[in-house]
Amino acid sequence: MTVHRQNRFPVLELMPVLESNGWDVHGEDTLQAELSNAAGRFRLVIDKSGRVMLRHTALVDHQPGQTVHIHDRTYAMQTESFRVTHITTNITQVAEFPQILSDMMNLILAPDSTDNTPRKQ
Repeated sequence: MTVHRQNRFPVLELMPVLESNGWDVHGEDTLQAELSNAAGRFRLVIDKSGRVMLRHTALVDHQPGQTVHIHDRTYAMQTESFRVTHITTNITQVAEFPQILSDMMNLILAPDSTDNTPRKQ
């Protein structure tokens, strides 16, 4: 089955909502926004088809650095582990965006408190 998308969602109308919440926003045909805070780094992409994609990268482990000497050269080594979470959905109306953004952030930041009860579509 082929899905035809309208490519008409007004992504630029979402910029003020994101900017007022501290996101760095740019884009023309596709809106791209980034936010970094103590919880990690967030990257949001919304295209003209209404696809909303949020990626969260969080540091989960940070090992102490070490110095290594090989062939009369000194190397500084650092090991870090990250968790990357991707969430996607679709948006059809600008008015839906604040709730969608809130839901996506809650899914990332408080996964144990979400209600995963199946609902009729």
